[in-house]
Amino acid sequence: SKQDQSWSHMASEGAIVHNAGGSVGAWTSDLLLYLFGFSAWWWVVLAFYSMWLVYKRLGATVSERPFLLFNLVGFTILLLASSAFEAGHLLSLPADFPLMQGGMLGDVIDTILRDMFGFAGATMILLILMAIGFSLFTGWSWIMMTEKLGALILAAQAWCLDKYYDWQDRKAGKQVEEKRDEFIEAERKRQEDRPPIEIKA
Repeated sequence: SKQDQSWSHMASEGAIVHNAGGSVGAWTSDLLLYLFGFSAWWWVVLAFYSMWLVYKRLGATVSERPFLLFNLVGFTILLLASSAFEAGHLLSLPADFPLMQGGMLGDVIDTILRDMFGFAGATMILLILMAIGFSLFTGWSWIMMTEKLGALILAAQAWCLDKYYDWQDRKAGKQVEEKRDEFIEAERKRQEDRPPIEIKA
């Protein structure tokens, strides 16, 4: 909140802090937004993912533990590329930033890349860097993710086809049952409409 005392905002002494994290939260969030813009939320992703990595390392041997340096390098690339992409390649976001969209670092990086490669070249480079950074940060291969996505799509297709064929079978069975009931009813009426058989002595 702009009413909180922070990196880029002044507030009267003794003013109520609205940030849920108190004064520390107000200063930290404002500084991160000032530097990285909305991409500062990647720090939240880092916090939760780091806890998962630590938990993953507990039951693994030394040789099986992931090399955290790759994760940190990937996070840095992802954060900076995301900030630069946000600064110059996205429409205006509905948020109130301390400095600007994408933050100070994002604006600097985007300006450098635009001067060197132009808008289209900078966009392509930033997208590639974000893909590389995400892969290094998470340890997920894009090929692996593509294969899993394809397998998921095929499984969903098979499930839909099974449901469709099951529905067709039930529909056909219901039609047969209705025709059988109609035949039985017609036969019953025919029997009722027949004149009684007279037996002459």
